[in-house]
Amino acid sequence: PTPTPVAIIPPAGFKRYVNGSSGVSLWVPESWTIIEPGQGGSPILQSYPQDKYIGGEPRQPGDTKCDLTIHPAGTSMADLIARVKSDPIITIVAEKKIVLQSGLSGTRMEIESMGTSLSLITEVNELTVILTCFGDTELFEEIAGTLGTSD
Repeated sequence: PTPTPVAIIPPAGFKRYVNGSSGVSLWVPESWTIIEPGQGGSPILQSYPQDKYIGGEPRQPGDTKCDLTIHPAGTSMADLIARVKSDPIITIVAEKKIVLQSGLSGTRMEIESMGTSLSLITEVNELTVILTCFGDTELFEEIAGTLGTSD
């Protein structure tokens, strides 16, 4: 049974982002920059201006970059998690099941691969969605908890 959609309560000072092609939405701090992808790309949500980092330099303290990867219909969440776990360049530091504000459940992973990142893998609108954040991940739980549909 599909869980009944529940109203998401956005954290104070956050704005809503809705991905137009999938209906996936989440809330990010109002000051963040949202970079919409070209065809089929992943939206990028970041705490700094779009042109701050040009040449791959390390992020400065407090900077966060999040990729919202929305997989095509038919992509299995279990297969994706298995793929992450079997990737030889990835070390999973911690993994736990969490329930989002929408009532959807997901898997939260702390991953070590060229730096530490936090990821949430869940299913929204029958699409497997991964939110991965690098840098300062202090707001990860608040942002990830708001993942849901635009309904």
